[in-house]
Amino acid sequence: DSNLEIVCVKQNIRAQNQHIALQKKLAIPNAEMGIVANPQNLQPYYGWYFQMPLPIFNRNQTQIEKAKIQRDIQYDFLTSSEKKVKSEIINRHRTYLAFKNNVNRYIQIINQAAQDLIYVKDQYLRGKTSILDYLLMQRIWIETEREFDETNFVYKKSYIDLLYATGKLTK
Repeated sequence: DSNLEIVCVKQNIRAQNQHIALQKKLAIPNAEMGIVANPQNLQPYYGWYFQMPLPIFNRNQTQIEKAKIQRDIQYDFLTSSEKKVKSEIINRHRTYLAFKNNVNRYIQIINQAAQDLIYVKDQYLRGKTSILDYLLMQRIWIETEREFDETNFVYKKSYIDLLYATGKLTK
């Protein structure tokens, strides 16, 4: 209910219901009754009148039906909008969970890469491996950190997209 599109459609439905009520009120005929006093040819003329517009019982029916059809269209649009928003939320939640799992795996990979770097550095300082191995391990560790940062960024972006889809955040 907090999605902006659904809120707008519900407002349109309320407006259509008010329009239907207005059209039904306009369908009630306005009867007029009065008294007439009019001197004609020096003769006073008195009378009364009663006036009722025709048709009496089925006035404004096309406008009432038109308003009902417009309201039904809004109900159909509400149903399709709710389905669309629900599927969007489900998809964004799945994406969020997938990136969350990726970040958790990358944390394990970074920890392993850091331990490997420490080990290769120790081996280099003891003279058991070459500087190329140490530099290669440093490059792998830096690339892993960069990939983690990119994955973490996408993970946080997917969280923001999820909040936007649920209506808890508006752009």
